[in-house]
Amino acid sequence: MAGLGRSHKQEVVKLLKQRKTQVTFSTLWQAIYKHFEIGSIDNKKLIFSSQDRECLRSSAIKEWGFDPRDGLPDGTRSDIAYYSTDDKLAAENPNDNYLLIKTAQGDLPCLGVKKLPSGCSLRISLEQLDCSAVKQIIIIENQDCYDLWHQFNLPKELKTVLTFYRGHDVQARAIHHLIGKLLPETRVIIFADYDPAGLKIACTTPKSTHLLIPQITPELMAKSYPDDYY
Repeated sequence: MAGLGRSHKQEVVKLLKQRKTQVTFSTLWQAIYKHFEIGSIDNKKLIFSSQDRECLRSSAIKEWGFDPRDGLPDGTRSDIAYYSTDDKLAAENPNDNYLLIKTAQGDLPCLGVKKLPSGCSLRISLEQLDCSAVKQIIIIENQDCYDLWHQFNLPKELKTVLTFYRGHDVQARAIHHLIGKLLPETRVIIFADYDPAGLKIACTTPKSTHLLIPQITPELMAKSYPDDYY
C-alpha cells in the first residue's frame, strides 16, 4: 500500500506515543483511516480502543519497517532505506549539506581543482570544505547570474573568491549551514537581485558583511525600472 507521507506517519506516532483514545477526523486522519481501516468514526472524531491502537501499531510496523511508538527514524535517506520502504521519512533532504561552488576565474585550489570549464561549478559536501581556512565568500541569489559569473566585470580581488549559489528553499538551507561553520571574521559578500526581495536577502543573511551591487549607469537605468534605484 502507498499514499501515506511523513505527516501522516507523524500523526500515527503521536497517537501511539500519547495513547490517545480519539483524534479529530481531519483530512490527514481520513487518509490514514482509508489506508488502514482501523478505528471507529463518531461524528467528527475517530475513536481508538487499546486493541485498535495495538492493531494500528502492528500494521504500521509490518508496512513501514519501524515501530511508530519509538518515533520517526533518524538519519539520512540512505540510512532509513536499510530498514524502511520510505526513505523520504528522513528529515534531512539530500541537498541540505551540499553546495554549488566556483570562482569567477575557475580555479579552486582549496579543493585541488586547477580550472573548471567556463560556466561550470562543483557540487560538494559541506564536509569537504575546510571552513576554518575560508577568508571570504560570495553568495549569489540568482542562478542565471551564478552560471554566467565568469563573464562579469569584477574587481580583480573578487575573481578568486569562493562563490556559492544560494537559490531558495533547500539550497538556501545548505548556505545557512555553511555560514554557521564559518569563522566570525570571515567576510560574507552577498550578490542578490537589485530589488526589494534581493535586498531583504542581503539584510537577513546571517553574518553578511558586504553587499555587491552593479554600478548604476544611465544605460542600466534606461532599460530597467527607475523606481528600483531611488
